[in-house]
Amino acid sequence: GISLHPVSCTLGLQFLIRNNQLNMVVYMRANDAFRGMVSDIFSFTFIQEFMARELNLKVGKYYHSMGTMHIYEPDNQWVKHVLNESNDQTFISPKMPQGNNWAMVHELMHYEEKLRKKELTMNWVDIQHTELSSYWQQILVLFSIYQMIYYHEEVDQMLFDHLLPVYQHLLLNRWPTKMSRGMVSNDRKFI
Repeated sequence: GISLHPVSCTLGLQFLIRNNQLNMVVYMRANDAFRGMVSDIFSFTFIQEFMARELNLKVGKYYHSMGTMHIYEPDNQWVKHVLNESNDQTFISPKMPQGNNWAMVHELMHYEEKLRKKELTMNWVDIQHTELSSYWQQILVLFSIYQMIYYHEEVDQMLFDHLLPVYQHLLLNRWPTKMSRGMVSNDRKFI
């Protein structure tokens, strides 16, 4: 018989150094325009920035190429809601520290594993006492909040308050029912 092997949606990542900048081209077989593309672009540009910092280059242009784009029917109502929502907020994403970030990544992954297995919980004071830079502490706060969401616990307001506005916004939009009432972002109440 014929054996069909599924082909990954991500076919390749190409990095090009041009004018002291690291450009990136991503080739996708297919892409979910609602769920997949958002997380894909975030993940791929994270890799691009990580490599640029390691190579002591500026982050250059990002290109996202796909064969097909789709939206799954169960997401249709949510897509309409998002398209109809007006959002005039703009956010500045934090910049990864220059140089070699591997030590920070290894430490972060140590904490991530313990949080995922619920062998550890962390509050803001715990996170401040790590060896992580402020950039990587923000990621650890996100991991800690995700642990609370995953295990159906109330989100720690102090952790949320110490997040950058861009991360607050993303959390409130991704998990509006999981976030406590009254959590604010940029002096604007949500929920």
